[in-house]
Amino acid sequence: MKKIIHKGELIGIKFGINKSGFVPFTEAELPLQIGIIKANRESLIVAPHYHKPTKRVTGGLGECLVVIKGKINIQLFNTDKKVIRNLSIKAREGFVLYSGGHALNFTKGTEAFEFKNGPFVVDRINLN
Repeated sequence: MKKIIHKGELIGIKFGINKSGFVPFTEAELPLQIGIIKANRESLIVAPHYHKPTKRVTGGLGECLVVIKGKINIQLFNTDKKVIRNLSIKAREGFVLYSGGHALNFTKGTEAFEFKNGPFVVDRINLN
């Protein structure tokens, strides 16, 4: 796991799927919670349960990409539309974005999951 911080602000977290068991790596106050679940040599059992309906209010959008196959090149931007970091994620890696702008380049044949907190709102601001 690698946190990307720019001028004291958490921009995102790059992670890999490599530890066994349940490994949460986001702080409780973040709008999108991410953890890795991997059963290595032993089975992993989660007891039957449900989650109590609770109103949750977030002020931002958390966006998570997990690569199944291929590679995604990611450019991260600050609010001044300047590139602050370039990074890549490949199979069995992911990235969760919490702030700033981004551009994505999916290499040919890439397959990935994208997760966002909802409900969906058309709120995209183009940076070019």
